[in-house]
Amino acid sequence: MKKYQDGDTWGPRVYLETNLTWRLVLKGVEQYEIDLETCHTTAEVLDWIVRLKKEGWISVRDLGNLVFALDDLLDLQNNLIHGGSKLNVAKYLQR
Repeated sequence: MKKYQDGDTWGPRVYLETNLTWRLVLKGVEQYEIDLETCHTTAEVLDWIVRLKKEGWISVRDLGNLVFALDDLLDLQNNLIHGGSKLNVAKYLQR
């Protein structure tokens, strides 16, 4: 599995390894930041997806980029979905 690094992007979203966040940047301006260390369970990951969708300003493309990034960064299928376990995000991302 690829190790993602500071500055890797999914559309206008940027992974910031230094503080384990994922930031949406539109037209050079930071719009929203997700603290990946709040994504320990499937419910917490789904909460972020639904929260942004309900806010109404995020495009379908950007929401899709969020899903792709969360899966790429956290390997959702292997780390959260199958066992329903709690993921130590900091430890996993800094492997």
